[in-house]
Amino acid sequence: MTNQSTADDRLDGWEAISDYLGWHIRTVIRWEKQKGLPVHRVAGGKRQPVYAFRHELDRWFERSGGAESMASSIPVRHELNATSKPSSAPTQTRRVSRLALYTLAAAIVLFVSALGFAWQPFSHPVIQITGVTQLTGDGTAKWKLVTDGKQLYFNEDVGDKEILSRMAVSGGPILRMALPLPNPQPEDITTDGKFLLVIS
Repeated sequence: MTNQSTADDRLDGWEAISDYLGWHIRTVIRWEKQKGLPVHRVAGGKRQPVYAFRHELDRWFERSGGAESMASSIPVRHELNATSKPSSAPTQTRRVSRLALYTLAAAIVLFVSALGFAWQPFSHPVIQITGVTQLTGDGTAKWKLVTDGKQLYFNEDVGDKEILSRMAVSGGPILRMALPLPNPQPEDITTDGKFLLVIS
């Protein structure tokens, strides 16, 4: 192989060098720091561009015994002459892998969405708001509302405590319920109004 460097012999950037050697970029950078891989830098600036020559890389690989010490793990690499271009197979493999990952992620999202729609009960009626009626006007915030259609159960903040209260859905006086639980909160109620689920 001739020692004369040509434009076709030069590899610009870590990616081109790693593609030529058939190794990951981090491995190639480590070889440059620890084993003297012949990589050149353009002087000036904090981030110096790197380049290498194919014939220098080939000589370094032969001198370092790479063909013997790394034969069990290095991919098969065909000889390239000074005028040939580096193989684009690793780049194409990466693009195929990314495309496969994106396709898989999209398929998972569609599958989960389809399951969500399938699990929704089809018997639920569509709720339509036909009017608004104000039931209270005492200025106390009400939240965690639960109803059986006749009574309305909810929380009120009284001082530093949460109080469980109830009233008729048609309006009327608010009745505060005394429970032996700190900060009781209504969670659910049976349709007949006999059982109220409360958490503390």
